[in-house]
Amino acid sequence: MAESFEDKFTKYIGSPVKIVSLKTRGTLLEAPDRKGRCLVLIGAIELRIASADLEFFSSKGSQEKQKSSTHSHTESKISKNLLALGGQSSLDLHGLRYEEAARLIDEFIDRSVLEGRDSLILIHGKGQGVLKTLVHKRLKNSPQISRFELNSLNQGETIAWI
Repeated sequence: MAESFEDKFTKYIGSPVKIVSLKTRGTLLEAPDRKGRCLVLIGAIELRIASADLEFFSSKGSQEKQKSSTHSHTESKISKNLLALGGQSSLDLHGLRYEEAARLIDEFIDRSVLEGRDSLILIHGKGQGVLKTLVHKRLKNSPQISRFELNSLNQGETIAWI
């Protein structure tokens, strides 16, 4: 009988995994959810990571790539919207719905902390201020963010420091 997609991950729960996009290791805590994201512990931070972004280690110490045809919408959206700028990163939230933007902001902050970024730029646009208000709320409530302010050169961006 063929092993199901979920069963392939279940046998690795509690095992070390490599998160390819972050170039770091973590521990698999949960099999993929219905969106194809696994719960992974990286240090003291628990993150949902696309199953396709994980590599497993066999008992012999060699890496086994877990291939998956399903990619997390969130992971691809962050990758598409993330621009590395030396020690800074930016996340463009234009055109996103409120709920999706909220989730991306939190994941973006976590990923930036893990990557050792010093500061972040969140691009929310000028519009009616809905996304700007959301960005400021998420930054204010994030323990990883030391301070943030509206970019004085571009009112459609907020700069945050980790």
